Amino acid sequence: MPRKSILTETSAPIATYRGGFSLGLRYASPYFGLVRLEIFPSGLRVRPVTRLLSPLVPTWEAKFGNIAAASRHGTGLMRGIRFRADDRSMITFVPIHMNHVIAALSDAGVKVQP
Repeated sequence: MPRKSILTETSAPIATYRGGFSLGLRYASPYFGLVRLEIFPSGLRVRPVTRLLSPLVPTWEAKFGNIAAASRHGTGLMRGIRFRADDRSMITFVPIHMNHVIAALSDAGVKVQP
């Protein structure tokens, strides 16, 4: 059964970035371009770039008020931004251009810890 979306956005995202992802130590993809970070007025979503990847790449989303933490995480190719929601779910988005993503998140009111 598909997971119900918690974001009720009907418009296009404010900003969109492609990158890789990590779900902790169990599964990681340093391959850039497999996932997309979408920033909306009320929250953000990390999802696969195509439905064909849906069985391998989860969709993770949170409203800004439900983001418990956002911090830089990792080293080397797996240097990304770890998002953790109030429900303890988390994902690390590995952007191609880290500074661009951090600036967009800051503009949306999300402070990324060093």
